[in-house]
Amino acid sequence: MGIDVILTELDCSDRNIDDPDPQRRDAETAAFTKAYVDLTLDFPNVKQVILWSLADRVSYMNRPGYPDYKRRADRLPLRGHPYDDRWRPTKMRTAIADALLAAPKRL
Repeated sequence: MGIDVILTELDCSDRNIDDPDPQRRDAETAAFTKAYVDLTLDFPNVKQVILWSLADRVSYMNRPGYPDYKRRADRLPLRGHPYDDRWRPTKMRTAIADALLAAPKRL
């Protein structure tokens, strides 16, 4: 159709990952994100990838007004961004970078 696509608000809630271990949660989130971005970037009309929040610390998903039904059942903070609550890179950051590097070249 010739329409340019922008992938916006890329984050990945881990609310449905039962394991409370942050390393395992980060690994599952990264794997899901990588598969999604890989698939999406296979389409050459995808021109940009934009993240809504960069770090879990400043994420809208961890703010007081975020709906309870979207939070984790164990009430742990959500981890769904390329940087954690201390601005350290997460596995998701690596997954996004790897997907971008492997993507077909854009014009």
